[in-house]
Amino acid sequence: MFLALALLAAALGDLPPDQLAAVARDAVNKQARLFDDIEKHCFVLRINQEGPGDDPKRKKETRLEHVCFRDGVPVYKRLEINGRLTGVKLEDPFPPPNDEWRRRAERIREARKTQIDVIQQCLHAFTFTYVTETVMEDRPVFVLDFAPNPNYKAVSRTTEMLKSARGRAWVDKETHNVVRVQAHTFKDFNIWGGLLAKIEEGATFEMRQRPVGGVWLAYRLDLNWEGRLALVKRIGDKVHMERSDFKVGSADAYGRKSAQ
Repeated sequence: MFLALALLAAALGDLPPDQLAAVARDAVNKQARLFDDIEKHCFVLRINQEGPGDDPKRKKETRLEHVCFRDGVPVYKRLEINGRLTGVKLEDPFPPPNDEWRRRAERIREARKTQIDVIQQCLHAFTFTYVTETVMEDRPVFVLDFAPNPNYKAVSRTTEMLKSARGRAWVDKETHNVVRVQAHTFKDFNIWGGLLAKIEEGATFEMRQRPVGGVWLAYRLDLNWEGRLALVKRIGDKVHMERSDFKVGSADAYGRKSAQ
């Protein structure tokens, strides 16, 4: 996810340096605001998730969730699991905060700081090549390929991953928001020098965004990766997520409204 959130920071790599710098600054601000914009919305989230490999006994799960935010952290109501209703209804209030939620909230806030760090590094980490112009989601877009900058020096273990990925971005010509991005790893990526985990070559990521009520929101995400933990245990995930039925609101406001 970090890579997609970072791409817009340097999306128009064929522009003159001064114009590119201005676009990049604007792009970073836009991406940062996307966090704030999604937090102001509730939506329905459908998730299809599979474990690594092709073992027929591997974990497979489909979930339907209703999601709102509380203090910048998502709160979930599970409506269905593997096609079976859970008994929770869309109009039910969201659960109140408890100690477990507060611990999770702190982890999510720390992860966001990491995402911002990655965004700020992308102008240094990638080189961008203009490919063409086309239309996507009924909007004119720039098509750009991106690849690692061979002179880039990672500033953290997280930004080190940028040196292992390349892909393509479709950028809205009018607003400079990302409409679609596809990325893949072209070599293995080691975590803690490979002693803790290794993410294997061929991991893929795709995200799509579109304007909803005047703001840009991500509505589709696909992630597929495999690797090994401590050089022994097979790890990985194949996830397809779709967001729909966006409505302005929050978990606590929704709960109060539902209880009335």
